[in-house]
Amino acid sequence: MASEVARLAQELDLAGVPKRDTIGRIIGDEEVPPNQHDVDTLAAALASVAGREVAAVVRQIRSMWVRAGTSSPSPRLGSPVSEFTAFALEVHRSIEVAECVARLPALPSYVSRAHDDLLAREVDAAMRGHSKMVTLVGGSSTGKTRACWEAVQRLPTRWRLWHPISPNPAEALINGMDSIGPYTVVWLNEAQRYLLTADISLSERIAAGLRELLRTPQRGPVLVLATVWPQYWADLAIQPPTGQWDFRPQSRTLLSGTDISVADAFAGADLEALHAAADSDPRLAEALDAAEAGRITQYLAGAVRLVRQYRNAPPAARAIVHVAIDACRLSQLTHIPHALLEQAAPDYLTDHEWNQTGEDWLKQALAYTSAECYGISGPLTHFRPRPGDDTAGVKPPCYRLADYLEQLGGIERADIYPPSSFWQAVASVITDTAVLQDLGEEAENAGRYHRAATIYWRAADYGDPAAPLRLAELCERLGDLAGAEELAQQAADRGDPIALMWRAEVREELGDHSGAEALYRLAADRGDPFALTRLAEIHDDAGDSAGAEALVLRAVACGNGLAFGRLAERRKRAGNFVGAEVLYRRSVQNGNIRALCWLAELREQIGDESGAEALYREAADEGDPDAMLWLVKQYEQAADSASGQTLALEAAVRGVPRVLCGLAELRDNAGDASSAETLYRQAAELDDPDAMFRLAELREREDVQPGAEAFALRAAELGDRLALSRLAGLREQNGDPIAAEALTRKAADRSDPGALHRLADLWELAGDSARALQLRQFGLDDDGSLATEWEFPLERHSAG
Repeated sequence: MASEVARLAQELDLAGVPKRDTIGRIIGDEEVPPNQHDVDTLAAALASVAGREVAAVVRQIRSMWVRAGTSSPSPRLGSPVSEFTAFALEVHRSIEVAECVARLPALPSYVSRAHDDLLAREVDAAMRGHSKMVTLVGGSSTGKTRACWEAVQRLPTRWRLWHPISPNPAEALINGMDSIGPYTVVWLNEAQRYLLTADISLSERIAAGLRELLRTPQRGPVLVLATVWPQYWADLAIQPPTGQWDFRPQSRTLLSGTDISVADAFAGADLEALHAAADSDPRLAEALDAAEAGRITQYLAGAVRLVRQYRNAPPAARAIVHVAIDACRLSQLTHIPHALLEQAAPDYLTDHEWNQTGEDWLKQALAYTSAECYGISGPLTHFRPRPGDDTAGVKPPCYRLADYLEQLGGIERADIYPPSSFWQAVASVITDTAVLQDLGEEAENAGRYHRAATIYWRAADYGDPAAPLRLAELCERLGDLAGAEELAQQAADRGDPIALMWRAEVREELGDHSGAEALYRLAADRGDPFALTRLAEIHDDAGDSAGAEALVLRAVACGNGLAFGRLAERRKRAGNFVGAEVLYRRSVQNGNIRALCWLAELREQIGDESGAEALYREAADEGDPDAMLWLVKQYEQAADSASGQTLALEAAVRGVPRVLCGLAELRDNAGDASSAETLYRQAAELDDPDAMFRLAELREREDVQPGAEAFALRAAELGDRLALSRLAGLREQNGDPIAAEALTRKAADRSDPGALHRLADLWELAGDSARALQLRQFGLDDDGSLATEWEFPLERHSAG
């Protein structure tokens, strides 16, 4: 090309004679080239090769050059990858080896593993022009963020990187979504900060926006890189069991098939490669000698020393770390206020430990927790926000908990309900309404209704529009329906459409259908997608099919992606199969893959077996677990168990272990318990919470209670909050009410929302209806004892 360009430049008497490198930059870079003459000559050469009129093309290029020089370019999000440091993108710092600090690079030598190869394929696809999303799933300090950092180093210079973090991650992403341009890496470290916020509507809008970005060729190529812990992946990506409402369909669709697992440890060939790299990096050599079971990355990130510092902490230092762990595991709080540590810590200490503390106990405790060890920050360190940083309303001084301890502490303290001083401090110190909402929900789910009420009042004082409705529900629990109605009205007046929905549902239950419809309309006018869906059902029941479908379209646009399917299901139950099929197909067109299965079920119901099979296969090709499970059942019925098992295993590898669990259940129901357990264990190895609970059921059936409880606890850790109370139900069925109550209490302390009702049911079955009624009304005290009647201060109904 360079020689052809030089020939044409001489032949046409053009001023520019660009060399090979310049030609590459003109073609490859997005910026306006520095020399117009070089561009003219290159355009002439390309026009000649293409058989176009050279003079006309050169005139067109010169006109474009003038426009480019006089117009204001739209700003691009992000910055060149080369302008970022690994630490700015939240890669963990490494331990230091004292005698080598000066001559070692900031990061240890990198050793690629299996996940790096998979990640590289997706990055290569992005460089070829295909928009991609990758989600690295692994525990804290396993190397997820470092892997992403290494991957983006290979991108050409035209690529930019955008890390949305201010004013907070979710708002930054939604605000900038429409400005993401081609050749952009969207860096979503700790993806739960974007997709698992307290505001489900916000998270779903983010997920929908990312889906639209990835599927719009004109905006690509883009590369979305996300990292997440396994428990958050379970919350985000694993579909709820059939029959349970899915509140995050956009997130699940977005993440489907994007996951790459990052192993906790080095093994096999990876470990051999690490030995070779350790010859030139003493940090790797030390990790090889000292890390347990191949957990190299955790050792390099200081996790071992961090845990040792935490385990050996003096009582006061350990207490403030526990306060921080509880605050982080129960809410989205990331910056811990000094006042919260000071006010909450006393009840974390025994009387003897508290009496031994001096007047400067907090200063000494913070000095211990913030002390660095081999260059790694301590368990709880002072955080100084930069101007403009979001700190969830926390005023300095504030502190950050090491994320490895956040993960470890979240597991170890999951059974521990925080003491009274924690909740008193929360109500006194925290001002961020999203954090207060999180903590109020945790208290309510744990059955500590008086604590929940106090925190919701606090949220209402700070302007949370949803808090009065939550107070209304608690007020209704106490039997004060008039007070509940007053609070719900306050919530509606503050702009909370859910409060209008709540009042409408109450009106429907009381038979006031016209009053209910009026309230649904008010909520719909405020953009509530579920109110729009309910109105659509009312119109459909009245025979206004066109009006119903128009309302469903509005509901879908407002975020209820399942609205078509819900109305179609009502039509199917009413025998209107033609009308149901129309809506199912509209749902498919709107991107709801599950609707293919619903449509297939409809075809089965009207006797079209071949049409149903075609739809199931289409849905299976799109990764729908119900469709894949249908195919597995067909293989099992045809005595082709090998093909069914292959399909289930492939689905599990693609991130859909539910199919493997379904096959295991089929085998178990057929009497093949051994094969079922093998399949459940294969799914459990992929951290599937349903598989873990199924193994708990098998152990319970064999009367191996410790094993059953261990599997149920693991299921709970992976996101199944109902696992312990479900196991308690099995024990109650097996005639062991004492064990059932013990498990149910443990489930309540873990904020299982159904545990308290199960406990009340157990007491009723035992003949103690009065105590059960008291439990349902007043809940539990902080120490787990039955709460006595507590006042709901009516004068505070107007709080805030």
